[in-house]
Amino acid sequence: MSHPGTRVIPTKNAMHIGINNDIWVSCTYSDSLITNNPSDGMLIKINANGDSLTSVRFGGPFSDRIYNSMIDNDGNIVCAGAKYIAINKDNPWALKFDQNGNLLWENQMSITSSSFTRYFEAVTQNNDGDYFFLGNYGVAPKRFFHAKIQNDGTTIWKTITTYSGMFFYESNGV
Repeated sequence: MSHPGTRVIPTKNAMHIGINNDIWVSCTYSDSLITNNPSDGMLIKINANGDSLTSVRFGGPFSDRIYNSMIDNDGNIVCAGAKYIAINKDNPWALKFDQNGNLLWENQMSITSSSFTRYFEAVTQNNDGDYFFLGNYGVAPKRFFHAKIQNDGTTIWKTITTYSGMFFYESNGV
């Protein structure tokens, strides 16, 4: 699981107890101690004794990151993050893995209306099994990007909300 020069980037990691009391850690992973080196998302599964059960590294050749995750109602792990598309430009990235770390679906939301970086950093699930993701969109004025994704990975809706002082402004069709 580890080799010289490998590091797990310690920002915005999440840890969860899954079914069978296994522990899932989602994080961002890099092959190098050089901060500009491309990174990937990573899931690590360990048992209650600290023994490594599996690790899954995912992403493309550029810097892709996982900011948060959750164990869903079925015991699967759902990750929220950012997928690299260009310098200083990312798209929100949602992924779902089964209890063994196999990818079930991936949803990279393409947003062409801006050159800002966008990413998901929070995820939750409702009683119907759908997921809600929330993240940042660009810079001032502060914008929040949120989306609803079905249990099968299909986008139901995506919206940008701008916070300006005491008011929020919604913008659909991003």
